[in-house]
Amino acid sequence: MTINYTLAGERTYKFTSSFSGSHIGVIYEWHFSDGTTSALAEPTHTFAGLGPYFASLTVRNDCGGETSEILNLCIPPSITGVSVSVDGYRVIVTVNYLGSYEHCVIDWNDGSSPTEGISQVHTYPPMPRTYTLTVTLSGCGQTVIVAANVAVPVGGPIDG
Repeated sequence: MTINYTLAGERTYKFTSSFSGSHIGVIYEWHFSDGTTSALAEPTHTFAGLGPYFASLTVRNDCGGETSEILNLCIPPSITGVSVSVDGYRVIVTVNYLGSYEHCVIDWNDGSSPTEGISQVHTYPPMPRTYTLTVTLSGCGQTVIVAANVAVPVGGPIDG
């Protein structure tokens, strides 16, 4: 038996399978690593939480045949966008991505330590200028790096 999959969205996968033998009275039993199941021949599944993920399939037919397969899923990450919101010296960055990631690191390039997380808030030093932050997303043995410019305006620091 062969299990195939395609990425259909953030943490969403479309599964198909092929197998030899009788297709009469076939029963499909899909089990996913987040604890959910499906009895569909070609399910689409959105995983809860971050990967890595796996899917297993057991196929049974009326003739007594049975076959099983386990598939480890790892779609390398890709960054589909970096959202930057500036409020004075405070910046909110959200990384939009597809695939599986293990680490997301934002380097603010202002002398402060990089921070980890897909959505971060950072306060730049109180001096107007343009910074180029870098986002490093890694997973499935691959790394993607994207740069984004942040213009810190003239103005006073944020209260609070």
